[in-house]
Amino acid sequence: MSDPQARRLEMVKLRVQGWSEQTVAQLLRSTRVTVRKWVRRFHHEQEAGVHDQALLLDHSHAPHITRRKVQLGTISAVLILQKKYGYAGWFRIRGYLERDFGIRLGQTALKRVMRLNRRVHLAPRRPVEVRIRDPREGPPTSRRPFEHAYIDIRYFDAKPEGVQLYSTLLLEGHSRTILAGSLTRRQDLGVVITAPSAIT
Repeated sequence: MSDPQARRLEMVKLRVQGWSEQTVAQLLRSTRVTVRKWVRRFHHEQEAGVHDQALLLDHSHAPHITRRKVQLGTISAVLILQKKYGYAGWFRIRGYLERDFGIRLGQTALKRVMRLNRRVHLAPRRPVEVRIRDPREGPPTSRRPFEHAYIDIRYFDAKPEGVQLYSTLLLEGHSRTILAGSLTRRQDLGVVITAPSAIT
């Protein structure tokens, strides 16, 4: 049944015939709340003397004349301030707008207008800040076995019984062979002490 009005009248007809709201909802693939709503509205409209052809029609709640919340002059004033003060944020623009033009806007409305100006009127955009870190000197490269050794300290994500464990490894620089290692509850460099015995 594609006609909404005919569908609603069928709900009322079945309900008057004694069918339960749940059964009517199942037959017409609707919900009990919807069935109860249209049956109740049908009785109200009959009592009000509504013509049969106008029963259970859609009543739109949308206003016939939409009101513009922000006038074009306000948008233009915000655009002037955005171009004048560059990358100023909404808080500063709101202060300048009230001081220079006597216009007060809320935070949400002003942010929307500023976003619109950036998209449509090519208002200045804040550039993406790129931070270049200072280059760090890496560890020396081993060109022959046992020229350099490295210590690798890491913490385990798993914490058995809530205890943080640390893994300490002594690595040979050329082949990355593990010379010694330890698993402790603190960042312990004791593995360095045991390294000579591990190497020999």
